[in-house]
Amino acid sequence: MTTWRGLQDLNQENPAIDSYLKTSAELFQAHGADAFRLDAIKSVTWGWEYSFANAIFNNRPSYLFGEWNPNSAADPLYADAYKFANRSGISELDFGINQAIRDVFGTNTNFSEIDSALSTEDANFTFPNDLVTFFDSQDESRLYGNLTTNQNRLHEALAFLLTCRGIPNIFYGDEQYLYNTTDGGNDPYNRVGMSSFNTSTLAYQLIAKLAGLRANNNALGYGTTQQRWINGDVYIFERQFFDSVVLVAINKSETTGYNITGLNTALPAGTYSDYLGSLLGGGAVTVSAASSGINPVTAFVLNPHTVAVWQKQAAATAPEIGGVGPYVGQPGMAVTIVGDGFGASGGRVYFGATAATVSSWSNTSVTFTVPPVMPGGYDVTLNNSGGVESNGIYFSVLTAKLIPVTFTVNNAVPTSPGDYIFLTGSTPELGNWSTSFQTAVGPMLDPQYPNWFLNTAMPAGTNIQFKFIKIAASGAVTWENGSNHTYTVPSSGTGSVNVTWQN
Repeated sequence: MTTWRGLQDLNQENPAIDSYLKTSAELFQAHGADAFRLDAIKSVTWGWEYSFANAIFNNRPSYLFGEWNPNSAADPLYADAYKFANRSGISELDFGINQAIRDVFGTNTNFSEIDSALSTEDANFTFPNDLVTFFDSQDESRLYGNLTTNQNRLHEALAFLLTCRGIPNIFYGDEQYLYNTTDGGNDPYNRVGMSSFNTSTLAYQLIAKLAGLRANNNALGYGTTQQRWINGDVYIFERQFFDSVVLVAINKSETTGYNITGLNTALPAGTYSDYLGSLLGGGAVTVSAASSGINPVTAFVLNPHTVAVWQKQAAATAPEIGGVGPYVGQPGMAVTIVGDGFGASGGRVYFGATAATVSSWSNTSVTFTVPPVMPGGYDVTLNNSGGVESNGIYFSVLTAKLIPVTFTVNNAVPTSPGDYIFLTGSTPELGNWSTSFQTAVGPMLDPQYPNWFLNTAMPAGTNIQFKFIKIAASGAVTWENGSNHTYTVPSSGTGSVNVTWQN
């Protein structure tokens, strides 16, 4: 047993600890908790965390996110970070966007850093709108007062955070311009007490205004992101969910206004006033119609330190799925789809051609149970009472409830730096015999080389077949020889497998 800053390290592979932690989480749920923040998820046994999330989801729907610091593309474990989020059902704090916001608004780097971070993460994370975005926290100095003393930059960062994709997390006191520069504003001076609270600050008004827009325009909660115009000082981006659109323009320069030409948008033709009511200097824009549906905006000047937001809220004319939670689970688990235009009367939810049993239905939310389908990935759709079909959303169907199982392989084939041992096998939880980094189980750990181990999440009560493979740094795959290993996963508790590499 090891410690970190005096804290004991629990052994989640112990059946008593496994049961204690999962039962404790269910007790929180029974008292009304519907979301969990997990600390330092990359430092905890990943396979056990998969099973922990599955236990919570089995009890009742909840949202889970964890701290993986950093999870930016510069992190050597970045590929592990998005693999973890995509497969576990646990979303993550978005440290990539955190660093980009702090650099762009705090130290005045180019907007290309934010644009690049968004593009990279949106391509890698299956559900980027579930990432938790932030720029201040208890672990870092505050942007305003430490990285910059310019309140305009704080306002611009807040406006971006509240209109960016993801779930915005605003650190207390930012709306009051709270900061302390002692020791560079680092912990504990980044979380000092507040002596007063004023709802008339510009930051507070901005947060209130944009929080209202997030609540009413589905483009911010569910929409895609499209960069529309960019230079070092200006970022104009668009969020769109079907016919609902939000167009955001930010100029962070303190001295230079820019003539914005060649800007296109999904907003329909018309004149749009600034949703912020010129709170941050924005004005109206005029949009003309184009046959492509991507319409030109009449040229305008975006003045220094200005933020403008133009938007259209469109009533759904057909079912529009925006999100699903959880997005991984076995048959019988309760799942909720959210969106708009589902109708007041009940319809059907389909996993391929198989209908699910619906337990509740409203115009914006439908809860159902995963039907008894073959495990694997499904494009889940919804038909309203009139038979009109929605867009699809991805859901990963597991074989059964997840149980922590530790696999050990002894005397594995020799490896060089950059080579790793992985596990693959007969179920989706084992990667369905796949051999890529993102689909096989691993990489395994080797504290006693050449013996490798990994705690995984396996389907309870299932007879599985598996083998170990080496994935070289070059991507070349080496299989162990011999017959497939077999193992029957326990129906509850934890399990372990210990075998020797077959030469």
